[in-house]
Amino acid sequence: MPYCSHSSNLLARYSFSADDIVSVDCAVGSHHVPLICEPLEEKRRPATTWHARFSMQYTLAEAFVLGTLNHDSYSGTSLRDPRILLLADRVTYFVDEEASDRERLLGEVRVLLKDGRTLSNRKDMRGTQRNPACDEDYLGKFRSNAGRRMPAKTAEALVARILSIDSAPEISKVFAI
Repeated sequence: MPYCSHSSNLLARYSFSADDIVSVDCAVGSHHVPLICEPLEEKRRPATTWHARFSMQYTLAEAFVLGTLNHDSYSGTSLRDPRILLLADRVTYFVDEEASDRERLLGEVRVLLKDGRTLSNRKDMRGTQRNPACDEDYLGKFRSNAGRRMPAKTAEALVARILSIDSAPEISKVFAI
């Protein structure tokens, strides 16, 4: 499997909180603007959880405030969280020609902090040829989702069987719960 680096997460690399953020500026492809960036007021104040999932401003604000995005994200409670909404007001975008390359799916996030630091990360989207996903990406998502439906011990046993699928004597036993 490919080398796995989660260093693209600014919160993990640097010590700061959402309260420290003055502004967030993002590079986006021109074709993404009407989908995730505009109309601005709707993207900053999504009416439903579905609308929030297609808002760059709201998504970044929730990620910085709550520290993660997962299957519990975009809840009704989060949609009304004043910390998220205030930060969404400070998220802007600019069209980047490199980010408009549909093969790359490049993005950049620049965060200006109250202490004057500017933190940035520019990467191809996770799971693309230039930034492949790794075992931990898949396993982390599986564990998170499986944990909602089965005990952790059962999920871990299933992970172990799947990871040794090449040596399984009978495929039906790999997926037996």
